[in-house]
Amino acid sequence: MRYLFVNLTCKISLTADIGKAVNHLDYLTVTAHWIDEEFNMQNRILAFKYDEDQTHTSTYIVETICNVVEFFCLNDKIMSITFDNASNNNAAISYLIGRLKPPLVDIFHIKCACHVLNLVVKDRFDQFSHVIEKIRKTVDIIQANHKKSRI
Repeated sequence: MRYLFVNLTCKISLTADIGKAVNHLDYLTVTAHWIDEEFNMQNRILAFKYDEDQTHTSTYIVETICNVVEFFCLNDKIMSITFDNASNNNAAISYLIGRLKPPLVDIFHIKCACHVLNLVVKDRFDQFSHVIEKIRKTVDIIQANHKKSRI
């Protein structure tokens, strides 16, 4: 895969996210996205790194991403990176800009739309938590009455 990236002439966008795997341990996944010569969208997972300290610090994120970028010879090919809105990711951005030197700093950090939408939905749910709790209690009562009538 390194050979593929060495010969690539286009810019690449990265996504990075820390998540729990099925073994309940945290991993940082780094994925590359680009458009090939035939205008087809391509992507490859470049790294699935175990976060040994489980701290998710901006230093860990920056060092891991920079090591991956260097390993695949992508130093001068990174256009942007997509992160969720976690504070450690936001802190990592300024360091990554300094290390990766993207051509357009203003569009380097792309915030993950799914994460932003999730935050909006959670915020709305929090505003209606008292109503949701009443609905849950009503459903519990209906289910309990249904069980009694079947018995």
